[in-house]
Amino acid sequence: MKRTLIRLSALVLCTLFVHGTSRMSPEYFLFGGADPDRPTETFVFDRELHQVGAIPLDLVVPARHSGDRLRFRAIPGGGLRFADESRRAPCDAQWKYAFTPSGSRYACIAGYGADAVLHVYRTKDRHVLATIHLPTAVPFDVHPIAFADEDRLLFQSSVRRCPDEDYSISVMSIGGRFKPKEQVPCAKGVIVGDQQIVYLRGSKGNHQYSLDGRTWMPGDVYGIDANDRPITADSPLIRRFHDLYPRGVVAWVSVGSIQPGSR
Repeated sequence: MKRTLIRLSALVLCTLFVHGTSRMSPEYFLFGGADPDRPTETFVFDRELHQVGAIPLDLVVPARHSGDRLRFRAIPGGGLRFADESRRAPCDAQWKYAFTPSGSRYACIAGYGADAVLHVYRTKDRHVLATIHLPTAVPFDVHPIAFADEDRLLFQSSVRRCPDEDYSISVMSIGGRFKPKEQVPCAKGVIVGDQQIVYLRGSKGNHQYSLDGRTWMPGDVYGIDANDRPITADSPLIRRFHDLYPRGVVAWVSVGSIQPGSR
């Protein structure tokens, strides 16, 4: 009996491991350009960092832990519409959107400052769950919004007491458990991985990042990879991209998951 239980336990663990690995197989969406003189597009790489496609027209926002995607198409003159619909998307740039870790919900910030509004949606049917006035939000730069968990949303906000930045990263509860408050002062971008959070600050030619919101290091971070490591200029994915496109330009990298049978 004991041996049978051991075998069954091993089988269950093996099955969970195999299915978990398949379900969590990462897929990288690199937004940039093959050449500074060519239009930007989304380059898709698999977990072995092989390029498996490019999306020249649509803009993609993936959920990190599910197969859900938001795909947009730019509207001439500015703004976005959902790629599968003719209606205008509520927020005017794909980098203003963020999924919860589970992918069950997503949110975006429309407008700036006094006119800023947070829209929260259920992913499966795009049903509106909440519309929240957020007067401190200024989603101006890349990575201005990210979910820390299923409830806490980090976002770029305005502040006037930092020597080199007019922004900070604040946190709010989409469920209304607490009011918006400052999380990391003097920062303007945030990227969330599985356990890792990267904060960003600086301007062109002087970018910095922090893993704790206090100690800052020079350099660009484009995203967080499937192993929860910051994707920097020296990361294998970025080096691979520049091997393929020596004059290529990278704006940011998002990580999604390939579901079993999706390829």
